[in-house]
Amino acid sequence: MIFEYIISNNPVSITNLKQEFQISSQMIHRHINNLFNEDKIYKI
Repeated sequence: MIFEYIISNNPVSITNLKQEFQISSQMIHRHINNLFNEDKIYKI
């Protein structure tokens, strides 16, 4: 859900995401890290 928001509302700031999803910066960074980690798995 966060990824869809980022893709459809590019560019997006951390502040935008915090307001939209009512979550902390730390959670946003964790989601983004997960996205990149998942991406690496698929590239293997």
